[in-house]
Amino acid sequence: MACNNEEAGTSAYVFMIQGIFSSFKEVVHIMPVKKIDGEKLFAFGEKTIVELAGIRFKVIGIVSDNKSINRKAMSNFSVPP
Repeated sequence: MACNNEEAGTSAYVFMIQGIFSSFKEVVHIMPVKKIDGEKLFAFGEKTIVELAGIRFKVIGIVSDNKSINRKAMSNFSVPP
């Protein structure tokens, strides 16, 4: 089931972390979605970063592809958006 809809998800957003000075890589969340917009994706990404900070991970960069929804979400991380 999609996290934002009662129907089955058609896509999945995967949030991963990777160490800078080590080979550590881990999936921290898989979010199945039916349809999502940039604002909701940004809010969820921001929540994930705050939760990682709560367990003493420091996020220093975000990598995303060039899909329009991802561009909208990532633009909100810059100042000004």
